[in-house]
Amino acid sequence: MPALRTTAPRHGPGPRARLRRGALLALVAVALSACGPRSLWGWGANTYGQLGDRTTTDRHEPNPSDHGPATLVSSGGRHAVALRTDGTLWTWGDNQSGALGDGTTQDRSYPLRVGGATWSTATAGANHTIAVRDDGTMWAWGSNVSGQLGDGTTVDRPSPTQIGAGRSWRAVTASGDHSAAIAADGSLWAWGDNDGGQLGDGTVIPRFSPVRIGTSTDWDEVSAGAGYTLALRADGSLWAWGYNSFGQFGDGTTVGRHRPGRVGTDTWRTVSAGEGHTVAIRHDGTLWTWGYNFAGQIGDGTTVNRSSPWQIGTATDWESAAGGALYTLAVQADGRMWAWGRNEGGHLGDGTDLERHEPVQVGAGRQWVAVSARGHSNGIDRDGKLLWWGPVITSSNVPAPLVDVSTWATTSAGGDHSVALKRGGTLWAWGRNHQGQLGDGTTTDRATPTPITPDTRWRAISAGTAHTLGIRDDGTLWAWGDNTSGQLGDGSRADRATPVRIGSATDWRSISAGGRHSLAIRGDSGTLWAWGENESGQLGDGTTTDRTRPVRADAREGWTAVSAGGEHSLALRGPAMFAWGANDRGQVGDGTTTDRTTPTRVGPDAEGWSTIAAGGHHSVAVHADASGNRFAHGWGGNEWGQVGDGTTVDRLSPVALVHDDLWQPVELDAGFGHTIARTTAGNILTWGHNHHGQLGNGTTVDSPVPTHITCTCPFGRSERIDAGGDHTLGINSPLDH
Repeated sequence: MPALRTTAPRHGPGPRARLRRGALLALVAVALSACGPRSLWGWGANTYGQLGDRTTTDRHEPNPSDHGPATLVSSGGRHAVALRTDGTLWTWGDNQSGALGDGTTQDRSYPLRVGGATWSTATAGANHTIAVRDDGTMWAWGSNVSGQLGDGTTVDRPSPTQIGAGRSWRAVTASGDHSAAIAADGSLWAWGDNDGGQLGDGTVIPRFSPVRIGTSTDWDEVSAGAGYTLALRADGSLWAWGYNSFGQFGDGTTVGRHRPGRVGTDTWRTVSAGEGHTVAIRHDGTLWTWGYNFAGQIGDGTTVNRSSPWQIGTATDWESAAGGALYTLAVQADGRMWAWGRNEGGHLGDGTDLERHEPVQVGAGRQWVAVSARGHSNGIDRDGKLLWWGPVITSSNVPAPLVDVSTWATTSAGGDHSVALKRGGTLWAWGRNHQGQLGDGTTTDRATPTPITPDTRWRAISAGTAHTLGIRDDGTLWAWGDNTSGQLGDGSRADRATPVRIGSATDWRSISAGGRHSLAIRGDSGTLWAWGENESGQLGDGTTTDRTRPVRADAREGWTAVSAGGEHSLALRGPAMFAWGANDRGQVGDGTTTDRTTPTRVGPDAEGWSTIAAGGHHSVAVHADASGNRFAHGWGGNEWGQVGDGTTVDRLSPVALVHDDLWQPVELDAGFGHTIARTTAGNILTWGHNHHGQLGNGTTVDSPVPTHITCTCPFGRSERIDAGGDHTLGINSPLDH
């Protein structure tokens, strides 16, 4: 079979996973489109962002992507995986079980690169992923409730874990709860759930590590379906095992088996197992389907199950086919794509939600080379463009583009420098660099974003006055830049022009870089840590002694957010807010101007706080009342109006900011002397110091009240705001997304 063939494994009926109408509403398809490098397209269910277009809208027709030329795509239950021509592997969609492999359980509506390795093949199961690197090693991640990862456990893995060590692999397939692979020597292996004998080892015992199936060494292709498995041998013979209650084997019966058994005498080029139905192409180029036909996925014009192969039309030029969740996709040699079966959420990509019992052409005007189907659809055309359609995080009944992974994901504005992460987790920096705060190994200022450690993926970043903190995807903590007061945490006071690892922990969760001190939260228990300058007690450890390594700032657990200011600190412990450090301007907010060396509870109410930001010597936060209405509050130094209460009088405790446009703020950030807010309505407001135009209102006049920012850029879709020393950053979501 051509290298561009896409394996599209499924999860479906069995004693513990019967087909249910409601369960299919969140399902997705994927295709490769046909003239030059290949592009990736997607359509169908998009509830979890599995179409990768940075939305949660289902797509009912294929949509193109600027993701880059793709050679392979595989649709999972609610996530997808794609392999680019450069060998990089990308995932997107539902991540509740870690199926994206980025070390988190955060859903992604855009493609995210998996590690720094290059890969040869990959497959998406219902909630897990398996892939093979160029060196022949096999890796798995995601849900592992039935041992489908093959690592000997039933523990979910949010990051790639090597399996089947000591052997080289060349093909993989994944269903809902079981997986299979073909080794380089042609032997067949399987693992995971086995209640229907779908592993093929002659038992119904689940296997948590790969077990060899039979002794043959001429296996050529394997496809895992819903409780059953299909495979082709080098001679083109078709073999099947597991559940057969719908006739999905194609042997004329509904009798299952626990070992591979040959189906008929025909020879086949490729086969795909769906959720109870099968689609395959014979060596003569004809297309055949059989098995479960509840939604017309067999394509014979009926909804009657078929236990023997049924030919689709008379064409002899079929190139690829994929069986999804009650629907089927197929591509002919001339690049035309056809779809039939279930169409809720636009799985078929024909621009409607109508069920089709016979093939209909979709994605006309484009030449397709590969398709993948499950709960949503993905496809690749001959230009290498990746498209998707159907219900994912959003839905589309036409092919839609996946978003370019070069878009920005998050930013952090420091004193005179800025850092940002792109969607793929790469780190970029620009601005002043006199103490190495950009991390590029020099002290040369940069006027444009410069990549930092380009082969490394980062999860979080924070820019202080002249130093920077970052958390990599593996949970390790890194720091660089100014280290005058030990704020890097490496045990020294020497500046660092490149990232240096801080300690050996791998469970850092959040970070905040302040003037010359740093704050962080570790572990699931939420412990609070601090280091650096401590002249005003800003570390919160009860002393005024500088610390050159992280120390526990408080013995309590359950800390959820931190923000380091000039010489004071803020933190949330659930909905309760605490502050400590310098308080000469009332920035702690406890009604006094007395410095605090330990976390002190702050606010008109003990709880209800959700967002915090510590500035140079002022503070802002969001508080929710008993009805759930959120209001911005400010306190501390106010000489430029940075508190936002319409005065320039310092405030020693939080005051609510009354402004129509500040209703329900969702994000706040404080710079040295100015403040910025983003509301649920998408409005951006700024106030305070404006000598350098940091308020963005077209003037250099200070404003003691929040001012709505209007500009030609689409701030109505703003996603992120950051206030630095005297500059401001923001990320916009393009209006056409």
